[in-house]
Amino acid sequence: MQGVQALTQQILRLYGVGFAVILVCAEMEWERFLLTFKVLDGFLGRGLLQAFEALLTLELTVEHGVKEGTSDFDRSLQLYRTVAGVSLLACSSFYILGGVLCFGRVRKARYKREAERLKVQEDLAETERRRTELRGLLAMYSNQ
Repeated sequence: MQGVQALTQQILRLYGVGFAVILVCAEMEWERFLLTFKVLDGFLGRGLLQAFEALLTLELTVEHGVKEGTSDFDRSLQLYRTVAGVSLLACSSFYILGGVLCFGRVRKARYKREAERLKVQEDLAETERRRTELRGLLAMYSNQ
């Protein structure tokens, strides 16, 4: 029975690492990744995945537990896992609350406005360049 429990813990750890990689890609807002996993583009999807990761982390912490006669390293490792799980659960609650309150729409509107501003700046620079070029041509033809 001990071997099955150890195998289960290892599998849960691998799932935890896999979901952590997915969360990192979502937080970096990698465009190709978000096109593949559209649900992680919104606050609610990210919050639910973070909550799942937090519960997975806390489950491994509780399941492993600190037993009598364990070293300080084992106790500090369990404390680290507990703090990480609770912190991730707090972040996930923020994301879930943001999803319920539609913060995603505000974020998308801000990104869209910023993209439009950059496009207008590029157009303005192109127009200024063209204006300078036309003034040079006008001066050249007026001198002839």
